[in-house]
Amino acid sequence: MRGLRWGSQMRIGILGGVLCMLSANLAADAGALFIVVDPPGSLDTFPSAINSEGSIAGSYADDRNTDHGFLRAPDGNFSSFDPPLSFETGVGGINSSGTIAGSYAYFQGSELRARGFVRTPGGTITTFGVTGSLKTNALAINDDGVTTGQYEDNSGFEQGFVRAPDGTITTFSVSGAYDTYPQGINSTGTIAGYYRLTSTYNGFVRTTDGTMATFQVSGATYTIALDINAAGAITGYFTDNNGEHGFVRAADGTITTFDAPGCSGYTAGDSINSKGVIAGYCNDGSMHAHGFVRRTDGTMTTFNVPGTHDGTYATAINDNGAIVGYHGHYDDTHHGFLRTP
Repeated sequence: MRGLRWGSQMRIGILGGVLCMLSANLAADAGALFIVVDPPGSLDTFPSAINSEGSIAGSYADDRNTDHGFLRAPDGNFSSFDPPLSFETGVGGINSSGTIAGSYAYFQGSELRARGFVRTPGGTITTFGVTGSLKTNALAINDDGVTTGQYEDNSGFEQGFVRAPDGTITTFSVSGAYDTYPQGINSTGTIAGYYRLTSTYNGFVRTTDGTMATFQVSGATYTIALDINAAGAITGYFTDNNGEHGFVRAADGTITTFDAPGCSGYTAGDSINSKGVIAGYCNDGSMHAHGFVRRTDGTMTTFNVPGTHDGTYATAINDNGAIVGYHGHYDDTHHGFLRTP
């Protein structure tokens, strides 16, 4: 499952290394259980992906403000990792076997570069980059070990790539687009994402044979596709004159839009599981974020981690309905969380 993308992560405070269990007391989220997820020694934790086994992957910053990858096993044990030469490691996704895909930044001389990586459950890290590109960003991985993401071409534009388990890389872009941003890949190898024209963004779907289809929510200025499940359903958000709203696009192209209850002007579907359940976050109009879960019948529940002050951001959901993300406190610290139904 995919989660919040490396590069959009925020530096948001000192975090503890203790796991604690908290029972939810919100009327809108009765019965849910929250676990704080902070690797030992973390300064800033960002859980970004969770698989069907309950393994959580993400990144955290240490006391030197350096980002590292982490894996939290279902039993609560943490492992920290970095590719060689990395000074900043970000995680894009984790598959059902526990293989992680992500990216890392490093300097070659005075030049900043980035490469993708794949980390096996045993801890072996393989790094890769699109030939000729200085920046390769791996964002998602499926259960077959196929990875997708984007790279910067020689003109400074972003293009898509798909990497097979044997290391073969195929590049692609939406015809006529300035930039192409793959975001998610499902079990069949179908990729979803979005692309930029001169002043608008639209969604796209790419099948394994390279066939591309584009789409847009009716009346939208931007249509941003963020994740795709095994059935080919896609979630994300779109903008119109009334703000930003969530959407789900079925495999047949039918698009349903939605807004989280109690939220005004911003709702984004960030992750969708194989059952079609969506997790994301919304804004209540006072700059406070709330997590939400949207079920296949359209009913929605918003939630906050107990004790939160600076917002609750849900970033990924697995097939069991467990959700990960991060949340803020009055002291301006933020913590990762795991929410179980």
